[in-house]
Amino acid sequence: MELLALLSSWALTWLLLAWQRRRLGAWGWVRTNFRAVPVVVGIGLLPVLIGALWALAVGLAGAPWGLLVAVAAVAFGLLGAIDDRLGDRSHGGLGGHLGALRRGRVTTGALKALGGGVIAVAVAWWWGGGLFAIAVHALLIALSANAINLLDVRPGRALKLAVPLLVLATITSGAPWAGLAGGAIAVLPEDLAGRGMLGDLGANALGAGVGVALGTFGPLAEAVALLLLVALHIYTERHSLSLLIDRHPLLRAIDGWGQGGMP
Repeated sequence: MELLALLSSWALTWLLLAWQRRRLGAWGWVRTNFRAVPVVVGIGLLPVLIGALWALAVGLAGAPWGLLVAVAAVAFGLLGAIDDRLGDRSHGGLGGHLGALRRGRVTTGALKALGGGVIAVAVAWWWGGGLFAIAVHALLIALSANAINLLDVRPGRALKLAVPLLVLATITSGAPWAGLAGGAIAVLPEDLAGRGMLGDLGANALGAGVGVALGTFGPLAEAVALLLLVALHIYTERHSLSLLIDRHPLLRAIDGWGQGGMP
């Protein structure tokens, strides 16, 4: 089932990529990338839709975590889509958006952060367990969604983290993640080539799926992942992640892998 879900999601996404690019462009889903070149944003739409449908199907068939993955991906994807279409880029980072909220200005970033927190808690509560487990799972989902979004500023950067984790979740925990993994693999070449960006829609949704996956890897993996996610968010509130990557040869090599044909 896992292999069927992964391959069918990859194939369907790949077949519809050109159509998706035309449709998103026609709908005005265009943003300038880090080189100030206009690119289509939201290419994570197909992986999220197809992946969520697969997760829903296997969840209804009784697979553990299937419904959780579907709900988390769709809900975070909707919040991300609002930010993609209506977002104000003048406020940077979580602190910037919450600071604007304290001054009485509601930004889409603040809406996404607060709404994402509510959704993460709701999914974690549905997941079950004691209050500590619910808190850990909610943090993993919310922080993972934002972490993948933080990486979606250079070609392929977000997917280089999301794809291996989604594939690992497919191998270790089953079919609920296979559809997301297949769709993400299909859009990776387009992302690497700089022809499109996942957008908040795709990055947040895939990140939420990753967050649920991290909660299935066992207590030690959960603890390590949570510490790394918290450290990443603390660091990026004050420093540039891109500058950090550029300063370290290994990180720079990984970041540059596969980039080609960028506009």
